[in-house]
Amino acid sequence: MRCLELTELKTNEAILTGESEDVTKTVSAVDPDSPFASNLCFASTIVTNGSGRCLVYATGMETQVKRKANVRKLPAVETLGCCSVICSDKTGTLTEGKMTATRLVVFSRKESAAAAAAAAAAAAAAAAAAGSKEELEKETKEAAQDSNEIKKENKNENKNENKKENKNSFVFAVYPTKGFDPHGGFFELQKLSEEKKATIAALHAQGAYSSFGRVLMDYGAADAAAAAAAAAAAAAAAGDAAAAAAAQADAAAAAQLRGLLAAAFLNSHSTKLTRDPKTKQWTTSGNMSEGALVVAAAKAGFDGSLLEMYPREAALEVPFNSSRKLSASVHKLQTPNSFCSLSFARSSSSSSSSSSSSSKFTHVAIVKGAPDKASPAHAGQGLRLYRHLGYMLRSGEGCCSMDWSSKMSQDEGLEIKQQNDELSAAALRVLAVAAKPLTPAQLQTLKEAEGADERLQQILEEPQRGLLLLGLVGSLDPPRAGVQQAVLQCGAAGIEVKMITGDQLKTACAVAAELGILQQHQQQQQQQQQQQQQQQQQGEQQQQQQDDAAILCARLHQDDDPSLPFKPNEELDPLVAKSASRV
Repeated sequence: MRCLELTELKTNEAILTGESEDVTKTVSAVDPDSPFASNLCFASTIVTNGSGRCLVYATGMETQVKRKANVRKLPAVETLGCCSVICSDKTGTLTEGKMTATRLVVFSRKESAAAAAAAAAAAAAAAAAAGSKEELEKETKEAAQDSNEIKKENKNENKNENKKENKNSFVFAVYPTKGFDPHGGFFELQKLSEEKKATIAALHAQGAYSSFGRVLMDYGAADAAAAAAAAAAAAAAAGDAAAAAAAQADAAAAAQLRGLLAAAFLNSHSTKLTRDPKTKQWTTSGNMSEGALVVAAAKAGFDGSLLEMYPREAALEVPFNSSRKLSASVHKLQTPNSFCSLSFARSSSSSSSSSSSSSKFTHVAIVKGAPDKASPAHAGQGLRLYRHLGYMLRSGEGCCSMDWSSKMSQDEGLEIKQQNDELSAAALRVLAVAAKPLTPAQLQTLKEAEGADERLQQILEEPQRGLLLLGLVGSLDPPRAGVQQAVLQCGAAGIEVKMITGDQLKTACAVAAELGILQQHQQQQQQQQQQQQQQQQQGEQQQQQQDDAAILCARLHQDDDPSLPFKPNEELDPLVAKSASRV
């Protein structure tokens, strides 16, 4: 392939040249006489970093199918007959390779119940200003009573030690999830019952996608936040403080969700969602994990026009690679200090705004990646202290803004970890999405950086813990049909199956347990323990007989370590001379 457009593209060509170092690709050949020009990508090589757009001008055997190539030797099949361990990639091999976002979590610091009720009472008082003084006093008194009742309820809930409440998180369930179909809704997980699922599925089958909100509030709808805000105003005018506070919370949750989805979509700009005009089937092209994000964003109505609203600074891209396990993109804000209903403006009362209260943010850096890379680091007494995530949103009166008043606390970090663990335990691949508002001076500093690694360091660490958490996205990749049975058959034949994946440990264990691999591993461990116990009981004489009948290959190396050189001949001779036939 000839390279046309590149972003930090590197390939490993060891299989062709024997060179272990990655090769940086260029649009123009550095050495035109080289048989392996730097502006070409070759079949069988591996892309280790970056991305690009290339023109394919030749394929292996000039397209095997058209030439009716026939593989006459089957070394893989022949080897399979004598193997004892099979190592397999997870995504696309053991699973279908159809990532689908099924659960999302957003986080924000919420106003206290008393503050919310007081705000509703103030709104009710303003609405009743034209009425009589007696009515005004009555409505204010009722609002105060509602505030006291909410205080009592919260106090009782806090006393209940058996019921642990997540104070800052809001969990959404995505439904329906039919492959890459971009029609679905985002509902509060606890309220999405099986009965409501059946009703929503029936509406989906009829094509009545806009009617999902009639069954249960669809937080992903474009007008969800505005509708909830209107409901809050109506409830406040009617003097119903509790209903007004609940509606304000819904409006804030909808704004947070759409901010999360918009950021995830912008960072996944290289992955496209298309529909085959012949088969009418939806499919994605590009990164598999990003495909789940693009489809989820499409369910909220986001499409390519969002990239026009928030233009990408292509030269400042930080592409994903296996060592970073995250990617970053920089976008220009349509309105300074504002991103998709989220405000980045500093409050005049913020303690950190004394020197920069007048700063104007014109761009935003969006960071997406594995939660263990994008956010936390282990430190001290097992508590999870966040290395890069430092700020949270604050929701109140139906809107959300970046809370500059204080950095993320340990308790808030532990709540995020808990939500991540719950998603991982459900066999979901979890991606964290964060943002960092940028001033013109910060943008210029990024432009002066020498490479992607330096840009990423500036985004993550200057200043330290400067990222704003937008939320977590959990995606499901269903197991491929027949894999569970194949794992069972391998176990019965004495073949151990190993799964290779870049997922978090909890996610990997959950998937392995679902496929039967973890169960097989546990059974093999038990068998090994039993065998070790039996060997210990056999006695020194029988053990000596086994030692004489077999040679442990590791014993042929220095310090019985296979990675070290072989022992001298004078030490090897006694080991191999005990018997003519050895195992």
